[in-house]
Amino acid sequence: MLKNAASPDWNAERSAELYQVDRWGRGYFVVERDGRLQVCPTRDTAVKVDLMEVVEEVKRRGYDAPVLIRFPQIAQQRLHEIRAAFSTAIEESDFQGRYTCIYPCKVNQHSSVIEAMQASHGEGRETCGGAGLEAGSKAELLAILPIARPGVPILCNGFKDVAYIEMALRAQRLGLNVHIIIEKPTEFQLAIDVGHRLGVEPKLGVRVKLAARGSGHWEATGGNKSKFGLSVTELLSGIQRLRDCGMEQCVQLLHFHLGSQITDVRRLKAAVIEATRIYADLKTSGLPLSTLDVGGGLGIDYSGMRNNSASSMNYSLQEYANDVIHSICIVCQQAGVPTPNVFSESGRALVAHHALIVFPIFGATSFQPGYEPPNYLDMELNTAVQPLVDLMDALNDLNSATMRERYHVAQASMEMAISLFNSGYLSLADRAMAETLYREVCRKVSRLMMDLEYLPLELENLQVQLAEIYYGNFSLFRSLPDHWAIGQLFPVMPIHKLDQRPSTKAVLSDITCDSDGKISRFIGTKNELATLPLHPLDGSSYFIGVFLAGAYQEILGSDHNLMGDTHVAEVSVGATGAFEIELDPGDQLSDVLGKFGHHSASIMAKMESRIHDAKANGQLTKEEASEFSQFFSGCFDSYCYLDLGNPASETAQRLKPLTDAQPQLAPKSNLFRGDTGDPKPMELGP
Repeated sequence: MLKNAASPDWNAERSAELYQVDRWGRGYFVVERDGRLQVCPTRDTAVKVDLMEVVEEVKRRGYDAPVLIRFPQIAQQRLHEIRAAFSTAIEESDFQGRYTCIYPCKVNQHSSVIEAMQASHGEGRETCGGAGLEAGSKAELLAILPIARPGVPILCNGFKDVAYIEMALRAQRLGLNVHIIIEKPTEFQLAIDVGHRLGVEPKLGVRVKLAARGSGHWEATGGNKSKFGLSVTELLSGIQRLRDCGMEQCVQLLHFHLGSQITDVRRLKAAVIEATRIYADLKTSGLPLSTLDVGGGLGIDYSGMRNNSASSMNYSLQEYANDVIHSICIVCQQAGVPTPNVFSESGRALVAHHALIVFPIFGATSFQPGYEPPNYLDMELNTAVQPLVDLMDALNDLNSATMRERYHVAQASMEMAISLFNSGYLSLADRAMAETLYREVCRKVSRLMMDLEYLPLELENLQVQLAEIYYGNFSLFRSLPDHWAIGQLFPVMPIHKLDQRPSTKAVLSDITCDSDGKISRFIGTKNELATLPLHPLDGSSYFIGVFLAGAYQEILGSDHNLMGDTHVAEVSVGATGAFEIELDPGDQLSDVLGKFGHHSASIMAKMESRIHDAKANGQLTKEEASEFSQFFSGCFDSYCYLDLGNPASETAQRLKPLTDAQPQLAPKSNLFRGDTGDPKPMELGP
């Protein structure tokens, strides 16, 4: 890959191919000739917005990256596409039921996301119905009740108590189309009791455990050992209890869930056939079922590989819709029952594309602003140390013909140098020289390897070992928890400079104090990669985007290292490409500290006490004590992430008068004294 990238005729089209934008972007993201990534919310290339312009506008308003950028129009477009696919399948199969797409709120509970789903209600063909909502807890149900449009289905999933069922039934009394999905045997009696007490006949669904299992990361969520759902025995027993109470007419829906991110379409077809058999038998027994809910599982091709790997899927959206509708149609025809209305809970497929995280790179292992690494040519070689002489000779004699031999010599010499250092025969300066020379040998070998048709086994991992670490101002645990927890791949790429050659192989590190806080697995054309091609850092701004992050990542993100929510920019794009941004500021230090009982008022009171004591002991002057108090008081309003020098940021504006008043950084001779006199207090710079 990098061999091609090294050619002089690099352009934006080659970047699009390198990062596989067309495969995972599905027309929502395109690379322009100027090397900047554009977003097309409706997949119409005439209506697009420059992603860097969005980032620059966020900065102009005083907010630094990292920033989560949402495009609600993409979520609405995805809803339209899913409904259109089912509409096509229904027409082709002469299917008599209607289709409704259900949005499970657990995927992303933010009000703007749920409202985007509701804003698209009524679009598309009549056979597709509207966008329903699914709640998995009391809090989620309470959140969606005021937002839900009249008539759209509201499904109540998850474990239930009396309050949850009562909330649903009272909402039904208010005219909302609420269905309580029974998932545990005890919930039958709860629904009966609360319904009698309130005088409401509940609309019930029953969730059944299937023998069929899904595929991918969440395969274990289906099958007989599923956390939720009723066995066939429990299902029949519960229905009999309803019949005994004269409430069998309340059961209107049969539900199953195979698992999230189903990667293999064959598993889906088997589950739909099994569930439809159960539906048909219950319908034949006189149960007034009218709807089959096929649950979630519609996948997202995160990697663009179009296979059944965990981060991909081996089917299209239209194939998914065709298989669901056709399988139901065949079973119902054989059983002699009418085809049901169909629900699907396609949360990931609806909202994954609509959000991305953008963060700046502020340094790398070989490039630190303000620090110039030493050049081995300027370092003094101790010719009395044989490993150093051998390393220098290996470097000078290294070419395509001698590469393997010289590399082996360098490895042996480096091992000898470490052994001598550990035995006390090598100075720290000589060890630094050995490390520098060995690194130069490896880099030269890596460059020569690019022209080899056959790569020796011992050199295969060298380029990975030499990969740069690019340091990004973000938290993996906050913004991409699924990458850390289950190895989910996400598309990662620069959002600008794409008309230039990405000649550096790198992994990405976040700013948390955790060795797991890194991205070191990336999508490739056939297999996943251990490094990502990026552009060499030159001191200018460099921004990385992580895409398809709209499903689960915001909700599952943690406050590890007290890195709180990022800024959120919600972008609306007009017909001409003009865009509007609604900004929601991210967490300040006071926000995340308060979550864990460290309240700013209490912290500041204790700091004031320390400052007072330091002034009383003569460690601070009166003016310094006042400045210290102002400084620490202002810290609580700072963004959780690094301030990389945006002069328009609120932090910079607030701290500017304080830093102007700070004394200059003391000379090094004042920081560390070599005499035996009384130590002077260290002067703090800005």
